[in-house]
Amino acid sequence: MSSRQGPLYWLVRRLKGYGPVYSELADHLRRYLHRDRRRRPALWASEARAYMDIMADEVARAVRAHRKIYVGLLDGVEPRGIFTSGVVGGIAFTAWSPECAGHNPVVPERYVSLDVRLRTQRDGDTRRLLDAKGWVNGLLFFESYKAREAVFGWPSSWIQ
Repeated sequence: MSSRQGPLYWLVRRLKGYGPVYSELADHLRRYLHRDRRRRPALWASEARAYMDIMADEVARAVRAHRKIYVGLLDGVEPRGIFTSGVVGGIAFTAWSPECAGHNPVVPERYVSLDVRLRTQRDGDTRRLLDAKGWVNGLLFFESYKAREAVFGWPSSWIQ
């Protein structure tokens, strides 16, 4: 059992205790831990998997240190993430690529999250802008979620 397993199984039990809304997130975390325990190095050796393991270690460290952890809600409703720090602007923007099952070995999902502030441009342009404030560490589970595109414009001062 890796050093992340104990704290993260504890977190699974805690999430389950908060009721059905958090049960699916707990199940995603439990499935990750089960794959983590049973994986064959050659099958799961990838940069994406290594990144997810680093994020799992960050969450486990936060649990062991009794630091606050934050549940990330997808579309403000569905719990899909566990972050090790809050976001200053109230929004975590995540770029995500789903798992590619047709590859050998399977390419796991990949993602990176930023703490952002959403704002509109000053010159009356109706497009919204994202101001990045920093990286957000955490585990995200988008399995069975349909990807969609989101386009944010460049600030007008950058394109003039």
